[in-house]
Amino acid sequence: MKRFLASAMPVDDRPALARSLMALPSPHLRLAAPHPVFNLDATCVAPDGDVEACQMTAWRYVVLTGSNVVASVGFAASSRDELPRHPYIGGQRMAVAVVAAIGLAERSRYARKGQFVLASIRLPALQASAIWLREIDGNRKQDLFVPIIRTSTGFAAGRALDCGRWMQDLNDSKKRLARGS
Repeated sequence: MKRFLASAMPVDDRPALARSLMALPSPHLRLAAPHPVFNLDATCVAPDGDVEACQMTAWRYVVLTGSNVVASVGFAASSRDELPRHPYIGGQRMAVAVVAAIGLAERSRYARKGQFVLASIRLPALQASAIWLREIDGNRKQDLFVPIIRTSTGFAAGRALDCGRWMQDLNDSKKRLARGS
């Protein structure tokens, strides 16, 4: 968690949260753990599915006051070079879950083996999202996924998965959803 939260910079449909963020003195408010957010279409989910078929859709930051997690904030963007637009604020529950998933990813044995870039990936059709440590050399088999929250489709959180296992879990959730169970 320390590695990814180290990078910080100063700064809805939830007016109360937005007002409380704006009420904080700006020196106490900072954005940390910047990472791109990718969306993966459910049609790409299969045991041997290609995670590279995803599209970048946003940048997400964790909002901190001191060491306390307050919220997450994101900005729509389709590339690393595009200027952010359409800001959104996520609640504290989701931000705390993102921070917990980042911490779990950093402590995993997979993360200690290679050089990774922090990202997250979501599958709107399955209501699934995960922190994604992307291997710098592009070897997706070395990538690590940590689901952020448990979903109604049976996608469990709180464990680090390699790419094959993550795609298998998504495929199982997709089958359960198709059966209506």
